[in-house]
Amino acid sequence: MSWRPHYSTDDLLEELEKFEFPERFWFGTSTSGYQSEGGHNGPDDPKNNWYYAEQDGRVEATGDGTRFWDLYKEDIEYAAMMGCNAFRMGLEWSRIQPVADPEARTPPPFDSTAIDKYADMIALCQQRGMMPAITLFHWTSPLWLGTDPWLDRHQAIDGFLQYIERAVVGINQRLVNVHHTEPIPYFITMNEPAAMPMATYLGRVFPYGKGRGGRRDFLTVFENLLLAHVMAYEKVHELYRQHGWERPTITLNPWASGVYSSDLMLLDILSAPYEGVEQDSLYSYLNYRQNEFYQNTNTFPYRGRQGPTQKMMEWMFKGVAHRIFGRQPFPNLIETVYSREDKLAPWLDVMSFDFYDPFPGNYLETGWFRFRFNMEPWDWGVSPDCLGGFLGLYQQAVKDRPIHILENGMAYAQKDDDAQLRRDGANRIDVLKAHLFECIRARNKGVPLEAFFYWTICDNYEWGSFTPRFGMLNVEYKNGARRRPTDAVGNNVAGAYQAIVQAFFAKDKDALREAFLADDYPLLFEDN
Repeated sequence: MSWRPHYSTDDLLEELEKFEFPERFWFGTSTSGYQSEGGHNGPDDPKNNWYYAEQDGRVEATGDGTRFWDLYKEDIEYAAMMGCNAFRMGLEWSRIQPVADPEARTPPPFDSTAIDKYADMIALCQQRGMMPAITLFHWTSPLWLGTDPWLDRHQAIDGFLQYIERAVVGINQRLVNVHHTEPIPYFITMNEPAAMPMATYLGRVFPYGKGRGGRRDFLTVFENLLLAHVMAYEKVHELYRQHGWERPTITLNPWASGVYSSDLMLLDILSAPYEGVEQDSLYSYLNYRQNEFYQNTNTFPYRGRQGPTQKMMEWMFKGVAHRIFGRQPFPNLIETVYSREDKLAPWLDVMSFDFYDPFPGNYLETGWFRFRFNMEPWDWGVSPDCLGGFLGLYQQAVKDRPIHILENGMAYAQKDDDAQLRRDGANRIDVLKAHLFECIRARNKGVPLEAFFYWTICDNYEWGSFTPRFGMLNVEYKNGARRRPTDAVGNNVAGAYQAIVQAFFAKDKDALREAFLADDYPLLFEDN
């Protein structure tokens, strides 16, 4: 089915006419350490838990990659040129506590040089007028912890908290004492905590070691990541109190999912004490919330796009997920959140999430005598018409917290110089506008949406492959990772984003309308 924007020009004009510009809003782009930096898993490089998969040829080697570690000044400047006032980047644990020997299994010293360089990156964001949003864990761990570190709760969480303390304190001290800027104001503890164990132990498409795989390992790692979030939330706030730094914003970003147990359930657990739900009533509460969730999502527009086979797959997937999680999931997490003296804390300062196509049934393509699972990123569907519904669901989940979208984007496929248009005809500029239209409409309905981050500013290493191209700026890997001003297929997405963001911050409705309706935009920089 060919993709088309779900709104008309009249719809856009009507929403813009009602729109009131907020006093505070964050527009940014998102990156991550291992996917963007380059310089991991080579002979003398820091090693992470993807090392053996790279060496065995199960995935492409990262090599120099996108070279953000070397070219960060360039990328941060491009984001500032777009008018962004926020920039999301990750700290790579294996670089901060590095070891080059793949056989090492004892904690090595922390690398103050790496900590200082991350501080320099963050300071540059601040100097260019952008709030740094820092991800502490984006799916990779140092290899010295082994290939299945999160199966061992105490080893992984203890090491994670030590890494956080050394990195956060070291970076902030350099920010304050050397760069004379503010400490880090915003942290994402765990990136998409369901997706990593799902891809590792259920899908088996991510590297794993001696883990058995299947339901038990998936649930163990998922719960340990959530426990690590709670403890990291407490740890970072404690560090800021001890050093007299202004309280930071701390959150985590699940992947918005049409399956309750892999997304909204974990937020309901974290928020339950805050909502006044007693521990012995929690599972009844979660069952009620799940029924309410499916009653809402069944009315979302995606249902009209699904055929009978896709609807059947959706129903089956929900049933399988219910069996995987069981009737009483995450007992250790629940005991932890209810054992804390301060039960008013929902362990989230803002409600944040990543938004791609949230419905499993949409990944099945059907036709005459044809069934195709669209598992490659360039075949994923795009569902901006459902974004407003999910924003409403998250608003219900954490009633008095602002909502932040920390990732949204789409991919093309490109091998070497051969970039391919998408089979569904989706155009990155139109898809971006469609999601931003839903953001405006949600604001008009009273949803406290306060941030939108695009994934990503440049093409990156997408978990084993350079073929998926998510970047607003195309990267020529054979040419020193040179950035081009357009995306892989020549769309001037950066120019469109710049026009919309700048009009938004100027609070100019006429300019915002023109930016949405335009077909052509000035390039962000010349393509030399």
